[in-house]
Amino acid sequence: MPYPPPPYDPNRPGTPYPPSGWYYATGRDEFRCRPLSTWQYIGYFLLFSLPLVGLICMIVFAFGAEVNLNLRNLARAYLVLVLFGVLLSVIVVFLMMFVLYDIVSRAFYDSLWLSFIGRCFAG
Repeated sequence: MPYPPPPYDPNRPGTPYPPSGWYYATGRDEFRCRPLSTWQYIGYFLLFSLPLVGLICMIVFAFGAEVNLNLRNLARAYLVLVLFGVLLSVIVVFLMMFVLYDIVSRAFYDSLWLSFIGRCFAG
């Protein structure tokens, strides 16, 4: 009966590679892969909601090299949502400008027309 393979040890040469899908975190990678707690998520959401400081922190966390991977992904997702919200807001503002311009211009034109007719038939 064959012996099982030795356990993965990165410090011992000749050991087999770890099974697929298994990640061996060491030193610096432990910080980068540590999951965020619920309170950290709440804190980062509050930080990202601040107008200018939040945007700067969001960009730094989204594209920084030495940032926790979970924080990086959170910042990128929040940045995409903010950009989507800004784009949607700009589209709605332009649509409302065209609709209101049409309403106001028709009301102004109708009032001019009615005042002209009233002057003609007033006597």
